[in-house]
Amino acid sequence: LLLGGTEAGAAAPMELDRQLLQQAVKAADLVLIKGIISADETNIESARQLSLKLEGSGIGNLARLLWSLASDIENMLAKNADFNQNRCFSTLSRIRITSSLLLKDTGGKTADKLIEKSRSVYRALPYGDFVGLGAYPWHTRSGFAGVTALVYHKEKKRIATYSVNMADFYDSTKDAGGMQNIKSLYNRENHWDASISIRHISEAVFTLKNYKINDDGRISSSKGTTFFYKEKTSADSLYQLTLFHNDDYRYNYFKKKRSAEYELICSENITDCLYNEAGQVLHFTFETKNGNIPGLIPWAGLNMSAINYIEELAENGSRESMWFLCRREMRGFVPLSMIGQNGVENFYFA
Repeated sequence: LLLGGTEAGAAAPMELDRQLLQQAVKAADLVLIKGIISADETNIESARQLSLKLEGSGIGNLARLLWSLASDIENMLAKNADFNQNRCFSTLSRIRITSSLLLKDTGGKTADKLIEKSRSVYRALPYGDFVGLGAYPWHTRSGFAGVTALVYHKEKKRIATYSVNMADFYDSTKDAGGMQNIKSLYNRENHWDASISIRHISEAVFTLKNYKINDDGRISSSKGTTFFYKEKTSADSLYQLTLFHNDDYRYNYFKKKRSAEYELICSENITDCLYNEAGQVLHFTFETKNGNIPGLIPWAGLNMSAINYIEELAENGSRESMWFLCRREMRGFVPLSMIGQNGVENFYFA
């Protein structure tokens, strides 16, 4: 973003690169007019070049949408199972609508709702207490793969994350996103100033000293950070947390998606487990004391262990209450880890 001049005491208005925004609208229109199925390498290259320019001008969320669009078209042309036409159309729509709204926003009233702040600004804090809640693998459409540990930040009363990643969109690294390499990241003991792994972080109650964190709750890998182990995470560690299931959820286009929405679900049993072949999604139900909650796991190579684990739970039945840390989506809740009497179960890495 470029900041324009202001009167004393007034907030600085955002001066957007209108030419880039017009190019984003045009790029989306070209694909919409010809149809997604007719998109080609020209559209891929155009979207990626524009993504890099938007990133440089400070409009990071539009940049990521355009990079995802390029990856979607690439997967379609390669007949890759990762291609989802509904998701691709949703990405196109958001590019078109967001760019158009920013172009119409002459007074700067909407821009602050539609443009994300930089994720690279980290604040240094002297200490913080955390509860490890699990870890899961991921692979983005924009060409990165990695592992994220989910931890509860006691002082902020929210989920924080610690991630490691690698690029896999180059020819030399295109196989880096395989599960074998991601498991290596999960078990590698080289974080902060201690010989600890993502697995250790995700399963422990601990304190960090001299750590850095940004507004999205992302913890830095700064070598100046000191890790102090307290105890193993257990079901008893969860009762003071404020992440329990809440039915009050409203979709809002203008709501800034600073981080994923996580909730803890205490499930008595897993039932109604059914794999949808057409949609390539495993659907199931969390049975809780307060009613049933829909769960799902989309099919992907990285998710196979998790799908097998949930199917086995549904088949064998539960012997105890199970705490699932889930990411909330419009269709339901995606389980990322489970906390039971034996501690954290990172079932994506079975």
